[in-house]
Amino acid sequence: MTRAYYAAFSAVTLLHYLAGNSYSSHRQILGQFNKQFIHTVIFKKEMGVELQDLLLKRQKADYDASARFSHHGAEETLRNAAGR
Repeated sequence: MTRAYYAAFSAVTLLHYLAGNSYSSHRQILGQFNKQFIHTVIFKKEMGVELQDLLLKRQKADYDASARFSHHGAEETLRNAAGR
């Protein structure tokens, strides 16, 4: 889950870089992605929802010792991170 999130996060960070923007926190990067790329319909709303889902799964995987993810669930997460 963590690797899938960071793959998507790196792509979003690159988009900001190419647009001439730089942000110092995950919250800023994800918030500005929604503002600049989702709300302006450059990307579909579903992409923002999937990115948020990746963030929540990453946090659960990294910080919840009892978290368990199925093989199927992990594959689905990777497909979402790759943009299907």
